[in-house]
Amino acid sequence: MKYVVFNHTCIPTVTAVLIKYILKENLYIKLIFPYSHLQAEYYGTVSVGTPPQDFKVIFDTGSSDFWVPSSQCSFSNLACWTHNYYKSGKSSTYVANGTKIGIEYGSGEMFGFLSQDKLIIDGLVVRDQTFAEAVNEPGLTFLMAKMDGIMGMGFPSISSSGALPPVYNMLRQNLLPNKLFSFYLSRSPEEKTGGEMILGGWNDDVFDPSTLSFIPLTEKSYWQFAFDGGTPRVVDSWCQIGCQAMADTGTSLIVGPQDIIDEINEVIGARIGDDGMARVSA
Repeated sequence: MKYVVFNHTCIPTVTAVLIKYILKENLYIKLIFPYSHLQAEYYGTVSVGTPPQDFKVIFDTGSSDFWVPSSQCSFSNLACWTHNYYKSGKSSTYVANGTKIGIEYGSGEMFGFLSQDKLIIDGLVVRDQTFAEAVNEPGLTFLMAKMDGIMGMGFPSISSSGALPPVYNMLRQNLLPNKLFSFYLSRSPEEKTGGEMILGGWNDDVFDPSTLSFIPLTEKSYWQFAFDGGTPRVVDSWCQIGCQAMADTGTSLIVGPQDIIDEINEVIGARIGDDGMARVSA
């Protein structure tokens, strides 16, 4: 019996989060080597359409929708015009949908409409993938971002569009021999890549199995799990009745209830900036 490793290392105190599955013996692994920007954005390249149109996307376990900027974006949408955008008229496999959609994130939001086309991830071809074309991305979040769009890796239950997330579409089309994916996010500026995402397996060269523990999911919405607060540095009041957390590869922030976060900030010596964000020297 083997187990899947869902490796999430963007938070220093967390070595890994593991979701347990039984694997097939013939393990087939797809590799993507994302780029990293300031160790806050981890993104890789996917392609949409025929011929392929390339986009840099964040593989986000905290959401379930896939979207890229559209060639039909508004003239005032600077975030669209300064990034790669999808041209449906240039793709022979494009299928119109037109359903309007809006998605709000922890920072940033997008508005657009649904379309369908072929998705290619490192040579893996996913047919009939429904995704959103963004026509409006207000604010500075997506304007300043290095990535073009977002590929949600969460469960279908939290999809704003109601469309099947790409990973589930891969499973429906029997493209992955094992129902799993894994992440390695590098914290070393000396590494040439920001890390890797593996579809259908994991890379045991990037973690020490002796440091890992298995954690069951508590919800089939986010990649959510229970924890008890963790280390001797944790104050006694944390998680007395149990805490829930989720592994979110789409953000570099640690977010939680105000009273608990205030205690954490005090313990680690974080300082609150003018933008309301708490920061600690590393």
